Amino acid sequence: MNKRSLSFLSLLILLFIYVFCNTAYAAASDDWTFRIYVVPPDAGWDSEDGRSIKATLAWFEKEINQDPNGLIDNDIAFIYMEKPVTLDTVEKDATKIKNSKCIAALNFASDEINRLLVPLLGYGKIPVLLSEGEEVWLKDGTLPYPYVFALQLYRDYRTVALVEYAKKVADLSANHLIAVIGSRFSRFEEREAMICEDLFSLMNWPVVSFWTDSSAFNTYRLIESEIKSTSAGILFCYVGSMATREIWRGVRGLESQFQLWYPGVPNELFTSYNGIVFADQSMKDMEEGVFIGIKRKLWATRAVDVKSEAAAGKAFALVSWLFEAIRKGKRVDADVLIYYLANAENIPFGKETLNISEKTNRPEFRNVYIMRIIDKAYKLVDILKIKGL
Repeated sequence: MNKRSLSFLSLLILLFIYVFCNTAYAAASDDWTFRIYVVPPDAGWDSEDGRSIKATLAWFEKEINQDPNGLIDNDIAFIYMEKPVTLDTVEKDATKIKNSKCIAALNFASDEINRLLVPLLGYGKIPVLLSEGEEVWLKDGTLPYPYVFALQLYRDYRTVALVEYAKKVADLSANHLIAVIGSRFSRFEEREAMICEDLFSLMNWPVVSFWTDSSAFNTYRLIESEIKSTSAGILFCYVGSMATREIWRGVRGLESQFQLWYPGVPNELFTSYNGIVFADQSMKDMEEGVFIGIKRKLWATRAVDVKSEAAAGKAFALVSWLFEAIRKGKRVDADVLIYYLANAENIPFGKETLNISEKTNRPEFRNVYIMRIIDKAYKLVDILKIKGL
């Protein structure tokens, strides 16, 4: 064999080795890449929230994949669901999430969607972390669904927060009446009004209770005589948004010092109703300032700019939560992962850190904003650390 033939053969051998090694590397790289599924917000990826979430996840991808140690010696890849889940596609999309061949899913959908998704994913093949969850019941009977976790406390935290705030500001020695008005046979209000009664009962605080039908908009007349005979007090209104505003008009007409506290979702309809008090764990205007540290970190380390601090902050918390569980468990088997997700600690969330309760698959405590309507705007009056029920 002449030199030219030997050179050609050597070239073929080198080419074979190069192709084989790169093919083997490509296959191996799939084996050492943790895939994480991502469900978009309802407005889609081409929205301010969607772009901020994607930018935050891209930051994590670079941080992990450029680290020699990776995530327990693995790379990561976020797999994005193309379109938002809708009420019409819930079942199909739930199947898509479960069959995604990913180690976990991060879900940024609204609670309107999550109410239907959660039962379908509760015993699914992969853990699912919700960025929301306030309006979603995560339990099947008395135990939480093992595969679903949420960043928010359940909605009855508002009652806990307002009762705690009442302990700070109410003065029973000065004829300060505590009253609760609740709507019978309602989806949430009856249960939460009874929780309010129970919490005050545990403190041995006397409470006057009124019960009404949710369709009765003149309910304030039921308590008018009590208001007239009391110099000051607090009325917890578990009768819905419309009836609460109707009660406010009646109390205002009496020129009473009585305060109305609403343990429901704050919205713009209330801004003309001066003095009403609310509790909320994620008031939009408040949240934006809370996550400024995350925004600065993304920019300072990799020049990643996000427009929605709140969306970026939630994405940062969910990924940190998942990665902390993987590092502690040292494996990504679903049965191992759900244990460490349910017992995670020190999850960075803006200006607070969260510990997860295995009894609820939610944070044990969250900071809750206490707000009062003053001059047609929500004004922050206190921040309380509240434990979920």
